[in-house]
Amino acid sequence: MSTVFYNRLHNEQQRREFLSDLFSTMFFGNFWARARLDEDTHSTYARKGDCLEDVWARAILDGCALTVTDMEEGEEHGLTLEDILTGLDLLQANNPSMWARVVENDGSADMIDCDAVLQYAVFGEWIYG
Repeated sequence: MSTVFYNRLHNEQQRREFLSDLFSTMFFGNFWARARLDEDTHSTYARKGDCLEDVWARAILDGCALTVTDMEEGEEHGLTLEDILTGLDLLQANNPSMWARVVENDGSADMIDCDAVLQYAVFGEWIYG
């Protein structure tokens, strides 16, 4: 399962880099989803020179949740590390080739692959495919 994959990332820096890359591809140009941290949480985790995705990754790794707004329905959903791992597991079960591109983290995953992780993490299914 994806938890096994995730645990193979040897240290927090590798995990943060994986999540930052995933967030960058997941939300860039995404038509249905917007993500944010509340202002206090953002201030706690932001460091000079960080991109937004690095701040999100650091916060998620420390147990915080992003708020994901479904722009199609106007609903807000929490997104935690556990949710992301569940999304990866569901992607692996439903589309192993997409999952492989995401976990390779070599630049071969595209926005559709990473958006599928997000949808599985938020909704438990791929609805905006």
